[in-house]
Amino acid sequence: MNESVKIWVGWFLVMGGVVLFAALSPAQEVDYRQQMREVTEQLVCLCGCGNQIMSSCTCGEAKQNQAFVLSQLKAGKSKQEVTDIMVKRYGEQVLAAPRREGINWIMWVVIPYIVPILGAIGLAFLIMRWTGRQRLNGDGEAAESEAGLPVTGEDDEYKQKLEKELHDFE
Repeated sequence: MNESVKIWVGWFLVMGGVVLFAALSPAQEVDYRQQMREVTEQLVCLCGCGNQIMSSCTCGEAKQNQAFVLSQLKAGKSKQEVTDIMVKRYGEQVLAAPRREGINWIMWVVIPYIVPILGAIGLAFLIMRWTGRQRLNGDGEAAESEAGLPVTGEDDEYKQKLEKELHDFE
């Protein structure tokens, strides 16, 4: 091969390598940033801004934590390892959702269903107790109307009003 052809081939190989390296470097940075976003979307910012998701919070503390997560990912730690570091640093309250294990998961799944059911049962009990109050006659037994139903104090009041109005009407 001609000497000038060898130089041109070498030049193209070197330039191709530089272009390939330049093309791959930003992709790797984007990958780290995407991983950082995935981790911080699972975390809550504890700065006092209203418990926003860390990836969308714009406060200084969120930015520092995002930079910390990014540096840990660049240092070779997995997303789970970085999440564990953040939990160790701030406690379980930094998680936007509970881990799917142990009592935390049971409480997050069960409580939203049990509390309303227990509340409805309690309310039904109170309503039954409130409407079940009976007026006692002089013997200590429940007073009954002509139809055999228990008479409450409220019924007696309405009965008196009805009798008075019927008397006035005649």
